[in-house]
Amino acid sequence: MKFAEIVAKMEELEITPQYLAEDLEYGDDDDYERKDRNEKTKVQLLEDAVGPFKQVYSKGGEGQGEEWFAVTLFEDHDVYIRVDGFYTSYDGTSFDCAEFREVRPQEKTITVYE
Repeated sequence: MKFAEIVAKMEELEITPQYLAEDLEYGDDDDYERKDRNEKTKVQLLEDAVGPFKQVYSKGGEGQGEEWFAVTLFEDHDVYIRVDGFYTSYDGTSFDCAEFREVRPQEKTITVYE
């Protein structure tokens, strides 16, 4: 599967950028209701459709400034999807206007002076 096909499947399952970035581990209110009915969660349904995936990197939050993002790898397809948000101490992480964006790991060399 390619990026667009994975995103289409997530949209079909009502998986938002916020869900992919924040709620993979614990789920959302809909997942709690599904669990009460012994139904599969959105994560389980997505994994059935596209195979295994995991969050491979995240940055941001308390003490790290306003920038916040998470990257999820869809392992069987070698597709990396990034979701950007922003963090404020009074409101936590917000995903206003967040969208799915395909990214690739890039190696960079930096110089620091200590």
